Amino acid sequence: MTTAGDIFLARQPILDRSQSIVAYELLFRSGQQNFAQIENELNATASVIISLFNEMGVQSVLGNERGFINVSAEFLMSDMIKLLPTGQIVIELLETIEITPLILDQCHKLKQHGFSLALDDFAIMQAQYEHLLPIVDVIKVDLMQLSSDELTKTARKLREYPAKLLAEKVETREQFEHCKQLGFHFF
Repeated sequence: MTTAGDIFLARQPILDRSQSIVAYELLFRSGQQNFAQIENELNATASVIISLFNEMGVQSVLGNERGFINVSAEFLMSDMIKLLPTGQIVIELLETIEITPLILDQCHKLKQHGFSLALDDFAIMQAQYEHLLPIVDVIKVDLMQLSSDELTKTARKLREYPAKLLAEKVETREQFEHCKQLGFHFF
């Protein structure tokens, strides 16, 4: 049973090609269920950060690994982003963010300050990603949104960029092996 003020933080492991943990995606949970009920993205991100720094401590949550934190456009543009440690946190840009010149400028500034950036839930190449893909460090490809052929084409296209590819929602050994063959770095 939860009470008002309880904060839950889900930690999804991110594995490399040898299946070793290299990072965790940190996710807000509003209760003990295994899904998020997010009414306000800014508050959800703030809850993850408060939990990480004040309640649990970065070391106890992440150890020596990196943490991916989902951010909305509002959080990305806020001063709160500067509270994150550059070396251990990867700023994960939600797919709902419209990639405007202002957003691109902020991403460039964050990169100059040492932050790593990831693009979340990538599935279909859109014109708005043209200027973002060259600067992100990780592109998270959502396997559930693509057929096997679409995944192959998408991976081939994304390998033109310097970012590492992360396969999201890998559920079977076959999916893992297929993504490995396509050049994915993380799972």
